[in-house]
Amino acid sequence: MKTLKEKMEEVRKKHTNSIEQGEVHSNNIMHESNTEMENKERRDEDTNQENKERVNATVNAERIEIMSSENSSAYKDGLIGVPKATKVVLSRVYADRSEDETMDNIWNHAKKRKVEISYIKVLKYRENFGSWPTYTLQLILYDVDLESVLNSNFWPDQILCRKWITRSGSGQQYSR
Repeated sequence: MKTLKEKMEEVRKKHTNSIEQGEVHSNNIMHESNTEMENKERRDEDTNQENKERVNATVNAERIEIMSSENSSAYKDGLIGVPKATKVVLSRVYADRSEDETMDNIWNHAKKRKVEISYIKVLKYRENFGSWPTYTLQLILYDVDLESVLNSNFWPDQILCRKWITRSGSGQQYSR
């Protein structure tokens, strides 16, 4: 019998084909003027974003259906629980790209390894860590994926990942 995570992954795979097909279509356009090409790319980006939002809504609806049928105690009085989220800190990420590009690369890296990140935030930029510019980031992901991302083989060499630490008593959080 498949686990909840495996069922959710099937739902995600099922609905991402339409997004990928739209991206492939936008990459195959040739022999158009620069202005026409830029307009087409903007429309394709909008369409791809709309497709992603539609797919996310469909995936979430199917996840709710899976969760409510998986365990009747998870669905009571119209309320459904979701998997627990966990925060981690990713540090020593080489800052050779913009923050947005770096976050996209992290998202894609995790997605290829079947880990879903729900939130990424740049906590710190260091201009000169040794002689390298680096980012320190906070990631929020499902608790079921925590063991995977903490594994040293998950990330490229030299990138460190650890659980987020909350200061006891004050409720304030820090990344050191």
